[in-house]
Amino acid sequence: MPTVICNRDGDIVRRSRNLRGILDHARRTPVVRATLSRDAAFCGNYVARFHYANGDIGACTYADPTVFRRFVRARRSWGLTEVEPTGNDGGNWLQQDWRANV
Repeated sequence: MPTVICNRDGDIVRRSRNLRGILDHARRTPVVRATLSRDAAFCGNYVARFHYANGDIGACTYADPTVFRRFVRARRSWGLTEVEPTGNDGGNWLQQDWRANV
């Protein structure tokens, strides 16, 4: 799945074949939240969602949740901190949730 960023109305404002689209959009409007959850619709892959301050949402897939965690931690300028997991997958995996320090 390519990286897609949609506005509040659901219109696609940016597409990318990699995470470059997420980073470029973050330079224009800050990321305030990043979540990762397992989604059966994507062959059991993990779907990452990046929520921007202007209401836009970016989405992409990850095969491994540790790669997502490293990616978000490496973006120190975003100022996101990990929040306690909110959901689970039968006790096997917990959703990752990162939010801006407000």
